[in-house]
Amino acid sequence: MRDIFVYISMRSDMNIAQNQINKMIDSIKLLETTPNIGSWVKNITYHKTDHRFLVSGRYIIFYKIIDNSKIQITRVLDGRRDWQSILFGH
Repeated sequence: MRDIFVYISMRSDMNIAQNQINKMIDSIKLLETTPNIGSWVKNITYHKTDHRFLVSGRYIIFYKIIDNSKIQITRVLDGRRDWQSILFGH
């Protein structure tokens, strides 16, 4: 998230960057209490994966549920990017 903060603050300003980071933190806190809230990646792609995702503003938070209660954030990507190529190499 540090890279996202730096990128946004360089293109606009620090307040906008901090607001976006705060939105992502709120989304991650929501995942901590309701990990099943995100959608399955496999429902919108042909790739078999145990990843889920949650949209936070223009960013997509990819994560896995571990031991039915813990979450592992695996990537946070700008939703405008070709995230399938980034995640699956296609």
